[in-house]
Amino acid sequence: MIETFRSILQFEIARTLTPARITLWLLLTLFPMLLVGGVRALLLIRGRMDLDPETFANMIFYLIPHVTCQLGLLLWATPAVGAEVEGQTWLYLATKPAGKSMILIGKYITAVLWTLSSGWIAVWGCALILNQFFSGRIAAVMSLMVLFSCLGFGSIYLLIGSILHRRAMVVAMLYTLMIEGVLGFLPATINRFTVSYRLRNLMIDWMEVSGPFAENEYLYQPEAAPVHLAAIATHWVVTLVLAVVILNRREIPINAEA
Repeated sequence: MIETFRSILQFEIARTLTPARITLWLLLTLFPMLLVGGVRALLLIRGRMDLDPETFANMIFYLIPHVTCQLGLLLWATPAVGAEVEGQTWLYLATKPAGKSMILIGKYITAVLWTLSSGWIAVWGCALILNQFFSGRIAAVMSLMVLFSCLGFGSIYLLIGSILHRRAMVVAMLYTLMIEGVLGFLPATINRFTVSYRLRNLMIDWMEVSGPFAENEYLYQPEAAPVHLAAIATHWVVTLVLAVVILNRREIPINAEA
């Protein structure tokens, strides 16, 4: 089984090494670095030499673990099934000895690896740009945030793609905007079911930042980090298992009218 899974993963990675994918990867990687570099240059031009590391830390947190990672996973994890159906290759993949589950997990790991590499390079690139305003400790924490973001959001988008293969991208974008973007920041208990809430709490705890989020009891709870890590892990396992189960139990039409 390990050899089969390794072959699937190699196959999926190899078939995604296209000029379009590489270009998208470069854009996602460079975007945060260019934006942060531009902001720092503008502040220095205006004579702001007392730059606040906490401000940059918050900026990086929303630029990379959220915007960059979510965009990357939207592009690579969400259409895992839909792209094969539209390309009329799903029937061939689904009837391979490895089965649907192994193929889906292989696609998921491929999407995570693409996005994770982009996020990590962007984090450490921003650390080099900001230099003394962005310590190695902050960069290490942000790297962990990127990892948790890729695992959490990736499994959600994979689940959406397994349920809806035609309009998965639209639904995933609506989920990101309405659930993670709006619900995750509402001052209500329900926001604890979102990945963004757990990432925000871990970031505040590990970097000891202050601000309006840290002062709001609904947006931040001073719980132990293992509580938030356990919540992210549970969320990840449940959504990933659901994606596999749903894909194996449903029949996907492969004709032109699918």
